[in-house]
Amino acid sequence: MICGAEHNLVVDARVRAAFVAALERQGAAVLTPDEARRFTPQAFDLRRNALRSQLVGQDAQTIAQHTGIRRPYSIRLLVVETDSPDSANPYAGEKMATDAVDVHGCE
Repeated sequence: MICGAEHNLVVDARVRAAFVAALERQGAAVLTPDEARRFTPQAFDLRRNALRSQLVGQDAQTIAQHTGIRRPYSIRLLVVETDSPDSANPYAGEKMATDAVDVHGCE
């Protein structure tokens, strides 16, 4: 996503399940914690906290294929739940990809 784009969702825990289901109906792959642990080092250069160069500008389906994320539908958006918007979090910055979102849960 470009630097001016919104790429964070804050979701109240009371509506999380319904929200995730709605995202998935629209083609989002909401990664499980295990998928996120595998995805992050494959998608990001963690020394630079930046998307890997070969993934820059790629769509969600291409990034998913590259990182082993599979769904029974075409992936239009990748969503990774995080608990910190801190700048050390690779998901807190610019992604330079077409469809990537991180979700910050709240109680």
